[in-house]
Amino acid sequence: MKISRMNIWENKNTRAFFDLETKEGIIIKGFKIVDGKNGLFVSFPSKKSKKDGKFNDEVFMPRELRDQLNEIAIKEYAVHSGKNISESSTAEDGNVIPF
Repeated sequence: MKISRMNIWENKNTRAFFDLETKEGIIIKGFKIVDGKNGLFVSFPSKKSKKDGKFNDEVFMPRELRDQLNEIAIKEYAVHSGKNISESSTAEDGNVIPF
């Protein structure tokens, strides 16, 4: 998978929106980069529940892949926004999630 689109937003806590594309060409839309109290992180696409009004994730992945996506997306955000954001590690090729 790779990031197929990155749109810088810079509104309140949301910093950017992005989409992922699988090697088969499937595009998953609606990821966000959010600036939380512990720094930047990836927020997965979610939908508001009609029952309780809470937002629930619509895309799920194992913690290891979620962490790799977080690193890749934040580095891509840094490139697109021109900001110097340091991260401790990256995926092997710096852009592709290994699945």
